[in-house]
Amino acid sequence: MDVARRAGCDAVHPGYGFLAENAALPRACTDRGLTFIGPPADAMEALGSKTAGRQLARRADVPQFPVSTTPSKSPPKRKLSRNAWAIPFS
Repeated sequence: MDVARRAGCDAVHPGYGFLAENAALPRACTDRGLTFIGPPADAMEALGSKTAGRQLARRADVPQFPVSTTPSKSPPKRKLSRNAWAIPFS
């Protein structure tokens, strides 16, 4: 943030990687009067995990492939989940 200010920037783009996925960055930009070029912090937090994102999409009636909505720590269950549905792709 200090470098952006000293350089006279009025906006920050996170690029790719961990900063682009960290909700603290858009909040820090807002707190310092900088425009964050990317999704708002609330969106990052709501979609921070695939499971949370699917659950949010389901509540918003967004069509999706049938998958488990609960996380699995067991590799065999994950493998079964991927192979349990025959979904044609064209």
